[in-house]
Amino acid sequence: MRLNPDAVQEFAKTLTDQSTAIKALKSKSGLSEAAGALPGTDWESACHGTGTSIDNAVERIGSRFDTISDAVVHAGKVLVDTDQALKDDLEKVGLQFGAPGPAPAPAGVPV
Repeated sequence: MRLNPDAVQEFAKTLTDQSTAIKALKSKSGLSEAAGALPGTDWESACHGTGTSIDNAVERIGSRFDTISDAVVHAGKVLVDTDQALKDDLEKVGLQFGAPGPAPAPAGVPV
């Protein structure tokens, strides 16, 4: 299998960076600032409740990116380990990688 472990790690890092950026959006909905706009109404509690819901959703989204990143890292390690184990096993039975094997016999010539 041709797997580029560096590309897998880079993809996982990108996911982690995105998670960090998403989580940084917490408390930036602007609802806290708007909460006092209509004193004497339920507007303030609505703003705080909605702000909390948005913050919780942003945190969950960021955490899901972390989960996917962790899964990508794990899958990449498993693929590399499996690929190396397969290569090692095939070399034990005499198959070599990277070096050309013997040329095939021409058609019609008994071997």
